[in-house]
Amino acid sequence: MKNMLRKTIVMMLIVTILGGITACGGDSNSSTTGDDKAKSGDKDGETTISVYWGSLEDDMRQVWFDHFFEPFMEEHPGVNIDFQCLPDVQETLRVQLAAGGGPDIFMLDCFDIPDYVEAGTLLDLSNYKNQYKWEDLIYDWGLDAATVEGKLYGVPHSSEATSMYCNLDLLKELGCDVPKTRAEFEAVCEKAAAQGYIPIEYGYSGANEFQQWIYDHYLGNYAGRDNIKKLFTGELKFTDNEIKGAFELLKKDWDAGWINQGQSGAITNDEARTFFQNEQAVFCTEGTWLTLETISPGSLKFDWECTVWPSMKDGIPASGSAGIGAVMSVNANTKQADLCAELINYLYEDEQRLADAIAAGYPTLCRDVDENLYPADMADDIRKTLDSLGDILGQDTVGYAPWSSYPSDTNIYMMNNLDKVYYGDYTVEQFCEEAQKVLDKELAEGFVFVG
Repeated sequence: MKNMLRKTIVMMLIVTILGGITACGGDSNSSTTGDDKAKSGDKDGETTISVYWGSLEDDMRQVWFDHFFEPFMEEHPGVNIDFQCLPDVQETLRVQLAAGGGPDIFMLDCFDIPDYVEAGTLLDLSNYKNQYKWEDLIYDWGLDAATVEGKLYGVPHSSEATSMYCNLDLLKELGCDVPKTRAEFEAVCEKAAAQGYIPIEYGYSGANEFQQWIYDHYLGNYAGRDNIKKLFTGELKFTDNEIKGAFELLKKDWDAGWINQGQSGAITNDEARTFFQNEQAVFCTEGTWLTLETISPGSLKFDWECTVWPSMKDGIPASGSAGIGAVMSVNANTKQADLCAELINYLYEDEQRLADAIAAGYPTLCRDVDENLYPADMADDIRKTLDSLGDILGQDTVGYAPWSSYPSDTNIYMMNNLDKVYYGDYTVEQFCEEAQKVLDKELAEGFVFVG
């Protein structure tokens, strides 16, 4: 398996059937401008920029319009923005881009960029990087994550941290504190399961990319950041105990029923999240994006904490990982490249506008924002999460989120095959041996771990 993108070759036979999906007319999680000007195409003298993104709640989508899209359109008469929020955005993009269609601007995961570049579907943004001086504004590691062979193919959209959300009310009921060690974590899981709770909510049905969250937690807090770096620079192998032990521990916890009672492959991430929201699960596997941008402030009706995942091995500190939530890329076939680049720059350029947007539920971008610019009436949940984000990313032990730092093909192999370990099709040893073969090939091809 080289990559997921090339699976679209067999899907191109059905593109004519799916052609109408570009308007996404029937999707309940899509939105356009207030006048819905873009639904029937551009009027004379008007231009529409189409933007595809993942699922967002209605009020979260409105933040994009209130703080960015509406002001941009006011400054650019005759320009409309068609903003589509799709639950299956990555699969939609694979089909449309492979057929030469697709939106003007869209979200991508970092690990997918090399294969889209190889397919010729992404616009080189290097000239715009120079024009707008993005290197002076955007974190260099964010730009590096979207750079292939010296050319920029996307702009990082959000900086985030992997974490563990805890229901503090349930922990109190169980007589436990927020776990920081493996022993404390096991004690909570055992008590929670005994009392009929789900220790760890987790679902990935239909979206293997969510597998990255769980192996980030176990690898990062069993192997540790230094050993992960050694793995991806060739000093360690997946089959070495420092790495393999993380997957053995994950399999052990799965077999114990602690991870969504062994049903994660049958439920979606959204369905799993409801177990946490409805106080049926003690821990949530999502990162800081959950309460910054995914759900609305006040959605969690209980006392909660966003913190680092506990240590999974003595001597390895509890930590979270730094990552890029998504990359904004531009279609190589767009007819308005300059306008697309200007819109992307618009999201970044005004620090006060960005601070106001973050306070309303927009994600933190890969640039500095003076905390004094945040409004005093910022929602408590957002302020609380920003504090957690700063705490996690401020630790010396902060790790590397898979979607931002791992070699692309190796990461894709892991997320597409880890469930074979859960359900007994692969032993941990077999999984690690196959992962190492993919990694060896990428190292031989010149992969350089940036971290």
